[in-house]
Amino acid sequence: MAGERTSIRIDRQPGQTVVRLVLRAFPAESEILAMHQQMMDALPQTGTVALDLAEVQIISSVFMGTLLRLQRDAAHQNRTVLLCKPSAEIMEFLRVLRLAEVFEVRQEVPDIPVRYPSAQEAAFLTSIREAPEDDTPRLIFADWLEDEAGQPLRAELIRAQCALARGAADEEALSGRVGELLTTYGKTWAGSLEGMVLSWSYRRGLIETVEISCRALRDHGDDLVRLAPVRQVRLRGRPEWDLLQRLRCLEQLEEIDFRSGGIGADRSAVTLQNLELPGRARVLVRRSQVTESTEKRLRERLGARLVIEG
Repeated sequence: MAGERTSIRIDRQPGQTVVRLVLRAFPAESEILAMHQQMMDALPQTGTVALDLAEVQIISSVFMGTLLRLQRDAAHQNRTVLLCKPSAEIMEFLRVLRLAEVFEVRQEVPDIPVRYPSAQEAAFLTSIREAPEDDTPRLIFADWLEDEAGQPLRAELIRAQCALARGAADEEALSGRVGELLTTYGKTWAGSLEGMVLSWSYRRGLIETVEISCRALRDHGDDLVRLAPVRQVRLRGRPEWDLLQRLRCLEQLEEIDFRSGGIGADRSAVTLQNLELPGRARVLVRRSQVTESTEKRLRERLGARLVIEG
């Protein structure tokens, strides 16, 4: 970002989202508002957000508004905000607005390593991935978690969600218990997926669906499928479809959901039409996203893998 006057870069990293801001001159109001909205749209609902402020030399009204909104949201969301490498001027600004105690201030952006599953856990996850609709590998994994790994609550979640999927008689009580477990421990059990993805969903005790940006999928896709038996990705954010070209991690997926992306009669549609998407995953788009020519080209490339909804 050397030489840039204003810019924003959002990096999904294990355990955190890093937002690198450059403000070296007063930009046009429309430009700074667009930066603000891009950042707010990209922030995960939970987890750690590290704002890299090393290149913030101008404290604009929108910058102040962004910090105030982060302060307001912190009361309603399970989100930790780190202000990294702030200048003395920014620190004084924080003190004046009484925000210094709201955020954690760091002199460097934390480097959080990926926490991979142990060899034993990885073997269980492989068995689950190879038979995704079979409860048996999951229940064997649950027994190991309780008896060998000292994680009885995680085992309880797997058993409870498997029972619910089968249509358990005590559905109301089990659903309530699942909600309690996920509220209290869901973020912890997600591990290093936090930061890589925007959100995640547990199914039968394990994370199978994630929302993620194209850039994060390119950068962390191999880790994503190693950390959890992910079957579906929902793409959000900028339609940077070219970043998905021939990604090996896509071979592990059953569904790639483009319905939240901006596909239309423009460059993004042309890029999508020419993508090489390895594997056998279904590709979901909305009817309103594709023209007749785009649909025809996608049908030629994807065949029955293409699903157009709505």
